[in-house]
Amino acid sequence: MFGKVSIGAADDLAKVSDIARSYVAQYGMVGELGEVAYDRQHSQFLQGAQSPGWLERRYAEETAREID
Repeated sequence: MFGKVSIGAADDLAKVSDIARSYVAQYGMVGELGEVAYDRQHSQFLQGAQSPGWLERRYAEETAREID
């Protein structure tokens, strides 16, 4: 817009990506995969037990590709 490259939307894109993944993996909002919660919702309380961003996967690689 101003003739310069900006990264201002990077955080917005990251948040939207997280929301979209939640629709699929946590809330089962995709008919092709079924109404199944593939990922658990992690508590933010005392998060030190697991590093942020680490999710234990309990489904096959093919399912992971479909979720992605």
